[in-house]
Amino acid sequence: MGLPLNRLFDDKNDIIKTHECTSRVDTNKILGVVGSGYTVVQNATAFQFIDTLIKGIDGSNNKIDVQRAGVLDGGKRMFIQAEIPQTIKINGSNDEVKQHVLFLNSHDSTTGVITLFTPIRMVCDNMLNMVLREAKNKLIFKHTKNVNDKLNLNDKEKVKMAMEILTGQEKHAKMLEEELNYLSNVKVDEAIVKRIVS
Repeated sequence: MGLPLNRLFDDKNDIIKTHECTSRVDTNKILGVVGSGYTVVQNATAFQFIDTLIKGIDGSNNKIDVQRAGVLDGGKRMFIQAEIPQTIKINGSNDEVKQHVLFLNSHDSTTGVITLFTPIRMVCDNMLNMVLREAKNKLIFKHTKNVNDKLNLNDKEKVKMAMEILTGQEKHAKMLEEELNYLSNVKVDEAIVKRIVS
């Protein structure tokens, strides 16, 4: 067990100056220890991407349906996931893969502000980690000193950038659709199944 902080830092010269901590304003609970160059991004700022994508660059409604939001680890990370209307159909059948856009913000320096597209419906922390690891189409803003300026989507160029992210998703969805259609035609016999599961 370590010493209490007030005993560790009796001398003002012992105070660590290279790091700071982030904390919740409602409970004063420490969320993370971060470098001195870390800049906090409030969740409201980080999730302006959602409003931009829902309204569209020209004010139209893209019909993105916000389905879930959550706080993980007592506020260290917060996410919002929305379903987008385009689905992937496997070989023209009724078998569909729904697509989602995920927005994530952390306050403990584990991630930046992230926007990504995934066919996975996020329901827990383990699934979030898998989505972050596997996603190919993602945009990350690091918590540097000018991060809030980059996230200010009042500027027309930045709104355009957010819409380009949405357009880029269509390309990745098409690639996934081709892979899934290919896999749906692969014949797997009993011997292969036994070899995989054993």
